[in-house]
Amino acid sequence: MMPFRSLAAVALATLAAACATAPATPSASTGVDLRSGLEAAEHRRDTDALHRLAAYLSQPDLPVKGAEQAIGTLITIDLARGDYDHAARAWERMDVKLRAAFSDDTAQTAAVAIALRAEKPPRMEGRATPVDKLKDGAGLVRVPARFGSADVDAVIDTGANLSVATAALAKRAGLRVLPATVKAGAATGATVDAHVAIGDIALGGATFRNAAILVVADEALAVSPTYKLDAIIGFPQLASSGRVRFSPNDILLGAPEASGKVAPIEMRGLDVYVDATIDGAPVTLHLDTGARSTTLGPHAAKALGDRIKDAKFENRHVGGAGGAVETKRAELVDLPIRVGDAIVTLDADYAEDGKQLSVADDTDGRLGQDFYGVFGSYTIDFDAMTIGFSKP
Repeated sequence: MMPFRSLAAVALATLAAACATAPATPSASTGVDLRSGLEAAEHRRDTDALHRLAAYLSQPDLPVKGAEQAIGTLITIDLARGDYDHAARAWERMDVKLRAAFSDDTAQTAAVAIALRAEKPPRMEGRATPVDKLKDGAGLVRVPARFGSADVDAVIDTGANLSVATAALAKRAGLRVLPATVKAGAATGATVDAHVAIGDIALGGATFRNAAILVVADEALAVSPTYKLDAIIGFPQLASSGRVRFSPNDILLGAPEASGKVAPIEMRGLDVYVDATIDGAPVTLHLDTGARSTTLGPHAAKALGDRIKDAKFENRHVGGAGGAVETKRAELVDLPIRVGDAIVTLDADYAEDGKQLSVADDTDGRLGQDFYGVFGSYTIDFDAMTIGFSKP
């Protein structure tokens, strides 16, 4: 994680980075369209997406890039649904030589599915009730939750592909830690060793049974000597509630539909993205409630225009899970960002090295709490794939 001034996604949010949907072409062999499967996945039409992706993967002589996009997307859909064995079998059916050409990110995503293949799918029980938000010195959204048998203050993070616990919390909570070791990506672009555990997560009146939880070393989530983080509640739990409303004092899972105009969101693997504009120029941003501030990367340079030419870069130490890195950052002052009808003028960071943002290569950065916190409330609807903002 980053220093408090620019603290971004706490979550280990790049397990599915290789599954980001870049432009795809039909297979040369039969003409089955990969793009249609990826688009169905973007809008969470999971059954349709799985059917189309499986049809694409059944063809011979697939190009490496297309095969990796297809299997990576299929696996992340199954991870979110809890159909781990289906994901593992799809991976194992692939040609070994083809799999060897895939990125480590995709291989590690498959490793998570394989580690979980014998586990029961997760499910949500109970009626969601408003959960009081806690003050966090880093500007992140924390709530009182229960992991297994242990009470903990957890960060709510749509940017986390799985929920996360430190090793100390996993032991105290009695989580069942599986033996397999996987690599998980951090907000700085680094990777850390992790195990996968199974346990229950309680939040308000809702309980998420058989949740898959990444377990990392305690120091992996130690941002600084003055800031400690033990747990993150990530995308699978939030999405399974249907809608989440973030208000100034509380969070409500299973919230009613947002009133007023909403903006569309889309999935890239297990990450949520939203279309926005900067000075009227279109950008695509990671919808990351675990990011304190908005950070843009090189892909946004065209939209930023002269703002980049005039920017003053400085070396900064950026910390996160897995340690700290030195990077060049510039502050972009008074940047007008619009999502749907919601407009906020804020000071954003610009990262010279886009890999440290842990976002899809064809996207422009991540949208942080400096945007969301301006509004009276905002509602993310994972069923309708929209986000709506209320007036302050």
